Amino acid sequence: MMVFKLLPVESTGVRKSRGFVRREGGCSVEDIETPAYPESPDGELLRECRVRCRLALGQAARILGISAAEMSGLEWGRFRFADDADVVRAVELLARDWPKVNP
Repeated sequence: MMVFKLLPVESTGVRKSRGFVRREGGCSVEDIETPAYPESPDGELLRECRVRCRLALGQAARILGISAAEMSGLEWGRFRFADDADVVRAVELLARDWPKVNP
């Protein structure tokens, strides 16, 4: 199995949105702030390949030998591959294993 080295991407700031918040006294929808990350063309390519291959996030992560959280992070720009060529290798692995997962 190929091992991919991932690097964290530094947040570019804060994104404000509405979010579901659960507290001791109950639940509500509130304004929240979450870290913002730069757009990730590699992550978008990886997500598009995964979706076209009809792979769940966890399935794709197992094929690549990473955690589902890391897979999500790659797709959303929180992580990047240490080697730029690894995105091509990852897409090739997902496409190669697609028939095994979707007979």
